[in-house]
Amino acid sequence: MVNPEIPLVIYPGADTLSIGDTLWIEAEFPDSVQDYFTDQWIKLLPGFYFLTSIDIRSLDDPEGTYLDQPGATGDFTVVNEKGTLDFTSGRFGRIELLESGAGYSLKVGLIPNRAGTKSFLLFNSHEPDDQVIKGYIDQGLDNSGERIIPVLNFIVFTMNDGESNHSLYTSSIQTVCCDPEQIQIEVDTRYTFHVKE
Repeated sequence: MVNPEIPLVIYPGADTLSIGDTLWIEAEFPDSVQDYFTDQWIKLLPGFYFLTSIDIRSLDDPEGTYLDQPGATGDFTVVNEKGTLDFTSGRFGRIELLESGAGYSLKVGLIPNRAGTKSFLLFNSHEPDDQVIKGYIDQGLDNSGERIIPVLNFIVFTMNDGESNHSLYTSSIQTVCCDPEQIQIEVDTRYTFHVKE
């Protein structure tokens, strides 16, 4: 199974914003990316569809877990510069990356209109056996010269090389994760910030 890692830059990187500020989510990466777990290079062929969603919550209940927290898409206005972010419900939105030449890019902004502590992560909606993926990831040939058929586990969208304000996240809600590898994934893939009046 392959787990392409897509590095995102979130800025400004401070853990506190004011209402009306813009939090930018940006990515610029080539068509070859590393696997999050193995560091093996993965070639994404033209037309690869990331099928990316965002889950954004307001961390209002310190006694609840992340899944207990209310959706927060209504707390933001979106600015699309490269690619698009469109909210589809109170918790979720769909992200489309821009494909250009031999790479991909994204630059979308979130402008908060409500104070509070917020947290988000990006994830892909592909099923592991999704036939669409097989024609768009090149893993080369096996020992017998046959093309390796990839199986996509999940796309890992990492935030600011792990500088994701994780301590703000863990101090705001009840966390249920205790496995060191899972904690590291959480640190790498979830971004948390506070919005002040």
